[in-house]
Amino acid sequence: MNITAETVLTHVDFAKNIKEEKGFVFFDFSYEEELAHVRVKDDLSIIEVKCRTMSKELEEGFEQEITEKLTGLA
Repeated sequence: MNITAETVLTHVDFAKNIKEEKGFVFFDFSYEEELAHVRVKDDLSIIEVKCRTMSKELEEGFEQEITEKLTGLA
């Protein structure tokens, strides 16, 4: 199953600014006043979460949550 902008919109709470580009879906994910930028390869082979103000541990937690939401769909 390929992940699309529509998939993210319907299955990832707090996702916004969703766009598809060259085999990736990009979106912002906000939770408890933190904003992360997410890049997901449409086949789920790559899921990256980046945030300047977030600790590495919290960033990894966001990445785990997004991975669980999206891989549960595949």
